[in-house]
Amino acid sequence: MAVTRTVGCPLSVYSFLMNTRPEDTWNRRYAAAGFYYGTAPNDFLREVEPVLPRHGHVLCLGEGEGRNAVFLAQCGHTVSAMDQSAVGLEKAQLLAREQGVRLATHVA
Repeated sequence: MAVTRTVGCPLSVYSFLMNTRPEDTWNRRYAAAGFYYGTAPNDFLREVEPVLPRHGHVLCLGEGEGRNAVFLAQCGHTVSAMDQSAVGLEKAQLLAREQGVRLATHVA
């Protein structure tokens, strides 16, 4: 009897196997209506933010649609958000405007 199991595949491997660029995969995901991961910051960030230096400069890597960057900006930090998805970062800017904060975004 053959035994099969499902193995998780990192996005970079999946993209390579499917002959697509990772940024194309994320751009398609973020092009959908709404926010893929929602607009609330992740629980870990919400928990550790109080111990960050007040009003510091924060670099958010792999920021996607900006939920964590916007939260940090709302807490008074100066935020630079980087992601490989231009679509995600456009939504990050939209979310920032809606929440009355500013972000610097960089596609990388």
